[in-house]
Amino acid sequence: RIERRRIASPIDGMVVQVYPHLGEWMQPGDPLARVVRTDKLRVEGYVDSARFEPEQVHDRPVTVTVGFAGEREEAFKGRIVFVSPLVEPGGDYRVWAEVENRQLAGSNQWLLRAGQQATMTIHSQQAPLPPVHRAVTTADAQ
Repeated sequence: RIERRRIASPIDGMVVQVYPHLGEWMQPGDPLARVVRTDKLRVEGYVDSARFEPEQVHDRPVTVTVGFAGEREEAFKGRIVFVSPLVEPGGDYRVWAEVENRQLAGSNQWLLRAGQQATMTIHSQQAPLPPVHRAVTTADAQ
């Protein structure tokens, strides 16, 4: 009977918000909690469509660099997993990269956190492309 009331998340992560209040009724399909994946994050950025075609960036490896307190920087490897078919009014198109997160040495804390500003460099077969515009980490990687 207890097993019928057990709720399991489809992803590993951390519960950051619980939606229903104690005693509140829920319907099938209602969201119960927001779970943020911490081992892998999505980095979103924008690429200039006048300079680079989508096929030049799709499925390319990336290096994501994030600044921390004390002018310390860390680099994370990943890959472009999505290129938007839409060009924004400014002439850029959106890309997503998934990067593997790392834990701080001797801690259970993760280095990357959703919402941090980042620099994403997309590596082509020749030289790396210039960093994308407005890269930011999100918690939506799955």
